[in-house]
Amino acid sequence: MPTLSLDNLSKTYRGGVEALRGVTLQAPDGRYVVLVGPSGSGKSTLLRLVAGLERPTTGGVLLDGQSIDRLPPHRRDVAMVFQQPTLYPYLTVRQNLGHGLKRLGLDRAAIGTRVGHAAAMLGVVPLLDRRPQQLSGGEAQRVALGRALARRPGVLLLDEPLSSLDAALRTQLRGELRKLHGQLGATTLHVTHDQAEALSLAELLVVVHEGRMLQSGPPMNLYHRPANQFVAGFLGNPGMNLWPGRIEGGRFAADNAPLTAHAAADHSGAATLGVRPERLRLNEPAGAPLGAGQVTALEPLGPDALAHVSIGALAAVARVPLPCRLTPGEEVSLTADAEDLHWFEPGAAGARIE
Repeated sequence: MPTLSLDNLSKTYRGGVEALRGVTLQAPDGRYVVLVGPSGSGKSTLLRLVAGLERPTTGGVLLDGQSIDRLPPHRRDVAMVFQQPTLYPYLTVRQNLGHGLKRLGLDRAAIGTRVGHAAAMLGVVPLLDRRPQQLSGGEAQRVALGRALARRPGVLLLDEPLSSLDAALRTQLRGELRKLHGQLGATTLHVTHDQAEALSLAELLVVVHEGRMLQSGPPMNLYHRPANQFVAGFLGNPGMNLWPGRIEGGRFAADNAPLTAHAAADHSGAATLGVRPERLRLNEPAGAPLGAGQVTALEPLGPDALAHVSIGALAAVARVPLPCRLTPGEEVSLTADAEDLHWFEPGAAGARIE
């Protein structure tokens, strides 16, 4: 399978709207790459540039080192699956799966073989003679994915393919996507804003914001060592607790809150302390003391709960196991292990302090 490279890719629309700003990325042969970021960050625009549906303003798209910028979409060895299944309503599932294969120069027997293989992989063989209006949302998305797979592309582009499905079906199809990628090995570029989807599927995770690539790497590396405050707050559900303050003489004091900590980072001046909700302990002696606060709400989630805590003018969220004895209005102590404290420069995009 080919290696996909994006070389300083930018896209500016009429009126000076910058959708992408100098994105450079390499998706190695056969890797599953997930782009995650909020709505409007440029993720889908990037996929459209790779697919050939739009042209970049500057920079280029390369497959195995060769530019494909001037190739039409059908000659790029790329297949794309959209957020909403795009099926032809007047064709059966079988015909939808085989649509476009004639353009690849395949005869009827070869098309039938590919359609049968794709249908079997995605479990839609019983649906082959139905039409799209007879399918559920999950079935329609499977057929749309099958149509892309039947082309056997070198690069597979997935534009939020699970976002319109219910939670149970999203979980099921996440597992199916992992299995399919293992079988096919296509270089895959998957766009999503869903945290669980991104962390569970990616071999290489890329965080995008305001058209820029902020950090890339193995997903758990980004989760445990975010490069800046945006990545820290965006990855995770909920995101990292972030408390602004100052470091003086190796000691951190939060702004307008009774929250302090020993700062191992070699830094002096304004800084932000971050702690993941699952690493923040309430009323437990273990760990370094951070301060005290008041429980304002408990949010049960099944096996655990989110405890919302007010600390002066600041707020914190801790993930606690159920059952727990905490009650709203209760005063609690906050602790965390030193290795679970993250330090950042001030500001929404403040860089990590080592």
